[in-house]
Amino acid sequence: MRVGIVGAGIAGLALANQLHQKGIEVQIYEKASRLEPVGAGFTIQPSGFKVLEGTVDTESVLATAALVNQSQMMDAEGNLLAVDIMESLSSGAKSYSIHRGDIHEALLKDLSHGDVVKTSMRATNINSDESAAIIQFEDGTSSSFDLIIGADGIRSVARKFVSPEAKLNQSHGIAIRTLVPRSRDDLLFHNFRAWMGQGKVVLTYPVRGGEFLNIACYTDGLPQIDGSWSRPVKPDWLRNEFRGWDPSLTSLLARADSCFSWNLADIEKLQNWNRKRVVLVGDAAHAMVPYLGQGANQALVDCYELSNSLGKVADDQGTLAEALQEYEQSRKHSVALIQQLSRKAGHIFKSDFDGNRDIKNLEITALLKKVSAVQTGSA
Repeated sequence: MRVGIVGAGIAGLALANQLHQKGIEVQIYEKASRLEPVGAGFTIQPSGFKVLEGTVDTESVLATAALVNQSQMMDAEGNLLAVDIMESLSSGAKSYSIHRGDIHEALLKDLSHGDVVKTSMRATNINSDESAAIIQFEDGTSSSFDLIIGADGIRSVARKFVSPEAKLNQSHGIAIRTLVPRSRDDLLFHNFRAWMGQGKVVLTYPVRGGEFLNIACYTDGLPQIDGSWSRPVKPDWLRNEFRGWDPSLTSLLARADSCFSWNLADIEKLQNWNRKRVVLVGDAAHAMVPYLGQGANQALVDCYELSNSLGKVADDQGTLAEALQEYEQSRKHSVALIQQLSRKAGHIFKSDFDGNRDIKNLEITALLKKVSAVQTGSA
């Protein structure tokens, strides 16, 4: 079985590693000219880390990670809330904050042989019949496979073939990311901190062995509208957005010298995740807003389930169609719930406190119980 993967992000690289372990031939196509991770830091939660443990050398990954099993949640003025989001999401296990580049490096290590990853290959169309699936590229060439996996993110080309009815919901505002050097004063706080309210959310946590703090700001405001998905943002614009907030936050933003933003979007539950010989994973199948840090983690679980199903085909224990249906059925329901809860989390986190933090604590606690129920399969 020959498999073509569109997209060399975390999902595409993780899946390639897993399929390689099962003796399945894989070719990855990436539109970028260089393999540079999009974004900066993210949290790898227990479900995602469990998949990584069977995929890469996690010892090297953890060398630059920070344990974030606990968190401080605050309102805009810096008043503490009586909830701990990371403790709830970790469910007694371990969560880590890490730079995407460190994950990419680990995932690429075992794919460095031959020519597994081809860059500067922008897929423009994907089609399939009963005998083969074909990727057409911008340069006029094409490649044929037994199976094509769309790991090409929120604006997926593969999704246009699998579920052409899907539409992006781009009403969620923007995310702005920056990295700042970590100072001695930063060590006085828990590793993961968040501020919320007034239509905005800010998350901070260490990356690159604690050398830097990753700052992610989510706001409904737009620094500029030029039709692009991602764009640089002037640090002064960001600082002005949070003028008057907790001094410990504004002092962090004062150290930012380079920021970029991208549109926040998600999609509704798709009718199908697979069609003929094409299947979707990660954001291509279930793009979600980032308020619960579930995007990469859910994508990694997708990869685990799909690789296991395809492994059965490689071992002559079932057909490709059966494997794709098994994968979709194993993931579709729970991921749809996580999408809904992520959307709801954004609404709760951004809403004004109206002077009553107890109500906010109860809302967040109830939400996190629902997330835990989905993750444990009891929802």
